[in-house]
Amino acid sequence: MRRNGLVTRVDGDSVTVLLGGGAECSTCSSRHACFGLTGSRGRTEAVLENTVGASVGDLVDVELDPGASLTVISASFLLPVALLVAGYAVSAHAGPAQGAAGAGVGLLAGILLAIGINRRLASKKDFNLRITGIVDGPGCPSGRDGA
Repeated sequence: MRRNGLVTRVDGDSVTVLLGGGAECSTCSSRHACFGLTGSRGRTEAVLENTVGASVGDLVDVELDPGASLTVISASFLLPVALLVAGYAVSAHAGPAQGAAGAGVGLLAGILLAIGINRRLASKKDFNLRITGIVDGPGCPSGRDGA
């Protein structure tokens, strides 16, 4: 998953990047799920390691490793659906109402597990965003300022 962000602060070897619900979010089919699972809407700030020498005002390209993206997608979307089906399968033999209740309990358990897994993954270094390059700005070799 790739997106752009604006560097708003530099603190030693790290930078604060403002990631915002910009054009890429408006066309993403999962934009509503991001709010549902993270609790944030619109713009978000991320403190990232400054591996490209970005400075305040730079527009940077940030990315989450594809393997990490697949893990997050699996935990966020596939786990709740799998537990919904499992909940139905376990309780459906008792009747339609019990099957529906089992599916609901399975879905709820899946959503709670997905939130817990996402929070745990967010604390791991391999699952953090990283800056891959400077797109535009004062620190860009071919930036707007003509440097």
